Amino acid sequence: LENLELYLKLEALRFGEDLKYEIIVDENIPTEYTQIPSMIVQPYLENAINNGIMHIEGEKTLIIRLRKEGEQLICEIDDNGMDRNEARMIRQRNQLEKSKSLGATFERLRLFNAGYKNKILIEEIPLTEKEHGFKGTRIRMLVNKVFNYEEHK
Repeated sequence: LENLELYLKLEALRFGEDLKYEIIVDENIPTEYTQIPSMIVQPYLENAINNGIMHIEGEKTLIIRLRKEGEQLICEIDDNGMDRNEARMIRQRNQLEKSKSLGATFERLRLFNAGYKNKILIEEIPLTEKEHGFKGTRIRMLVNKVFNYEEHK
């Protein structure tokens, strides 16, 4: 979370007052003992910025939420930017390359899921103005077992 906060502060320097972000962590998550493999969340956050909100006018919003449901840790990244199809059209029009960081992240996830009993699943969910108050994308990461400090005392 500290690394994500630092990354967002750097991006806020680039976008100025147009970038609004919030990190919301449920109070029932012991952040000092909860671990997510490194470089899993940040590339999705970077993708939300570079492909979702970068090309929109006005306020750019990111909301990162961590919550626990049973033994699952759920991390969600909401942005008020373009959906995947709109971003693809801009990349094609501007002849930009597709991000390589997500490809590397997919490979890290594949290796992690093959090597550990704890699995991480990723979902991409379109957000609608009607349901969520803004149009954009939600990335939901499901970690099937939360690290429990009590088990490791």
